[in-house]
Amino acid sequence: MGVFRLKPATGYDISPVTRGSVPIVGLVHVTSPAVLPSFARCFTVVSTPDTDWGALDVPEGLRAAVPSRRREFLAGRYCVARAMELLDPTGSHPPVGRQSDGNPEWPDGVTGSVTHTGTFAWAAVAFASDARGIGIDSERLRRFDDPARLARHIMRPDEAAVGGPELDDRLRLPLVFSAKEAIFKCLYPLVGRRFYFEDAAIEDIDMTAGTFRARPASALAPGVGPGLRIEGQFAFESDHVHTAVWLPAAVGFGL
Repeated sequence: MGVFRLKPATGYDISPVTRGSVPIVGLVHVTSPAVLPSFARCFTVVSTPDTDWGALDVPEGLRAAVPSRRREFLAGRYCVARAMELLDPTGSHPPVGRQSDGNPEWPDGVTGSVTHTGTFAWAAVAFASDARGIGIDSERLRRFDDPARLARHIMRPDEAAVGGPELDDRLRLPLVFSAKEAIFKCLYPLVGRRFYFEDAAIEDIDMTAGTFRARPASALAPGVGPGLRIEGQFAFESDHVHTAVWLPAAVGFGL
């Protein structure tokens, strides 16, 4: 089994977390995972069950959801709004909407992604002139305490040893899972249909560089198939794995 030392948990940031000029009780701004190019703008928070969202409300479809699900949605939406402020301080872009399937509806000229797991949430946005698509994902490592049961639903046979002996066997499954989630979030808005774990293949993981290479394992749309190479970055912390992929704006395929 390979040995890989996890980094300490994300450090707390001194920046205030506010709604307007009023601090949001129980919400802390933390440093965003360093897994995206400099053109992306990110915002990340950790919430608590006592987080006071005030007048903010969830969509009708989530009002009957358990409190933790509603908190995750609000934390993600807050991160999206703050990331958009960092990307466009002039406020010239309209607010990010919500599509009928629950995914963000990004303004024209903007692409982005949002993820939340437990109390952790972050969002990343970029101008479409820099990236055709972005996908981010974060997962709690303790979700994968029963890897044998989960692996058969997530891992392709050719991924069983991806990353080689440098990648601890206990970390391979959460990394592959998270990378595929990030790929889905990046490609889904472009191909316009759902696809599944077996439709993405992680071909290589470089533990030293913190990078991975992947490709669609099946044809998802014209030009979006096994010939499309996808590159991403990852970072482990003491209790999370974070992944990100992006398609450069210059990538051409027949959509």
